[in-house]
Amino acid sequence: MFYQVRIYKLCNDYDSTIYIGSTKQTLSQRLKNHKRYSKTSTKYPVHNYILNNDGWNQWKIVLIKLVLVKSREEQLKEEQNEIDKLKHDNNYILLNHRNAIGRDQIKKNKSNKK
Repeated sequence: MFYQVRIYKLCNDYDSTIYIGSTKQTLSQRLKNHKRYSKTSTKYPVHNYILNNDGWNQWKIVLIKLVLVKSREEQLKEEQNEIDKLKHDNNYILLNHRNAIGRDQIKKNKSNKK
């Protein structure tokens, strides 16, 4: 069974810093959750960056695309594809410090393509 996923970016009005994510939630709910998590945890670089740079006032969540997926793994692959598109783009500062999917899964996917 398929479900709909939103691939999104968190971005601001003052620099080219972005964060790429994916969710089954509405974008407004996902943004609320990011804000809530940033108050209770400092383990995510995206939240630390936002809190250390004037907080959430100038940040917004923007839809990149809607996709239908069958699993969490497919969801993370779609998210990783968007991260990879921007990883080496000098026009952006990407706050994603980890891959959406684990390194083992990336190696497995590459070996399956051969």
